[in-house]
Amino acid sequence: MMDLLTEMDMKASKGNFEYFFTKVLGFEMAPFHREWLERVQSTQRTVTICSRDHGKSVFFHSWCVFQLCFQEPPYEIIYISSNQKQTMVHMKDIDRMFSTIPALKKFKPKQGWAVGRMELTNGNRIVERSVGSQIRGLHPDEIIIDDPMKEFSMTAIQRVSDWFWGDMIPTLHHTSSLRMIGTPFTYTDIFAELEENTEYDVKRYPAINQAGEALWPSRWDIDSLDRRRREIGSSKFTREYLCIPISSNTMLFGKEHVEKAKDRTSSLQYHGNNEAFKYYIGYDPSMSINGDYTVMIVLEVDEDLNKKVVHMVREKNMDFRSHITRITDLCQRFSPEIVMIETNTFAKSFAMELRDISDFPVKEFTMSRKKKEEIILNLQMNFENNKILLPYQKDEDKKVSNVIIQELEAFGIGNNGRIEGLGAHDDTVIALALANYATKKFSDAFIELEDMNIFESKQPAINLGGGIYGINY
Repeated sequence: MMDLLTEMDMKASKGNFEYFFTKVLGFEMAPFHREWLERVQSTQRTVTICSRDHGKSVFFHSWCVFQLCFQEPPYEIIYISSNQKQTMVHMKDIDRMFSTIPALKKFKPKQGWAVGRMELTNGNRIVERSVGSQIRGLHPDEIIIDDPMKEFSMTAIQRVSDWFWGDMIPTLHHTSSLRMIGTPFTYTDIFAELEENTEYDVKRYPAINQAGEALWPSRWDIDSLDRRRREIGSSKFTREYLCIPISSNTMLFGKEHVEKAKDRTSSLQYHGNNEAFKYYIGYDPSMSINGDYTVMIVLEVDEDLNKKVVHMVREKNMDFRSHITRITDLCQRFSPEIVMIETNTFAKSFAMELRDISDFPVKEFTMSRKKKEEIILNLQMNFENNKILLPYQKDEDKKVSNVIIQELEAFGIGNNGRIEGLGAHDDTVIALALANYATKKFSDAFIELEDMNIFESKQPAINLGGGIYGINY
């Protein structure tokens, strides 16, 4: 009976990878895996950039087995990874399928089988190679390159690129298929090169999309991803799970400066009841249902221009009246000198409404690339000069400050040369930068970057002598 069912499963699998993947191999096929399947079936040059632990290798191990079982012989696949040790890990997983899954055992001969070179009873085979190794003399019908980079150095990254274009591609026949999967390291690595090449179908699959939704919620829901972010830090999480290459050379807010900003003696406040301080509110609004957060941050500033975050509102799905109620409540409790609100689109109506119903000191900020870079760079300067503190005394203080820190650590120079948030959200950084900008009204220390004419080039030219530093290109 088992043999009959097995035979029926294999017949049903022929030409149907999804059936083979789920019924014969027993894996879950998520919607984005179906998209991968459509891409490998319709293109010959497929590059899949995906979050860690979202089934990249399992999918392509299974694809190899499927091809080996059902393609007309002789069909040859080369499986390549960053080094031989890592490639053999993949090959052992493929070997395990042939050794343990009843429907596949008939394809494994009793003799002449090696994990590094598996030749099936039907005449098809798969061989291992690693980045940098010779593949001349082989005539593969398909090549799988699984995570070609392991060393985070410019030399290693260049070595992969040189091998790919100089050694690997020339041996690949134009009728053969190439699949590359992995996670990018930098904006100049092989994945970045292939994204610029129109011959390659390149697509990214971050663990969290722009709407804040998990890619594979049954395996990694948002809460689990947030815990992982806290566990490994925003920089590594952004690279490994959001597929955005971030290194210390692209980060604007250095860890050492952010660490110094943690004030373990102060807590969040509900009221601004100390006349020795002035209060400023930065307000970054959103009315997106599933997108950005609305963030309001209150800064407490002393006579020496030392600034401390004392309150934060961070919410999604706020309607018009909720916005007005929230900001009104903050203004009544903290009596701010200025409420700086970003008013590019719908938010102008918030500013107009607040002026109609109150005498709150609302100032509009129209965001442009130049203005955004100005306020972010001045925020950076304040952190590097130890002028901003984040409350870190109690658990609730740490929870709020860690949200800010996570977004600060994911702010850097993008591959377009622009200063931007490279993580899932940047709303708290923008709100903090707006609050910091608001303090300009009683401080001559705030630098007007537009007046310095540093935005004439495509990339911001940082004047290291002007008090703004810590940015590397």
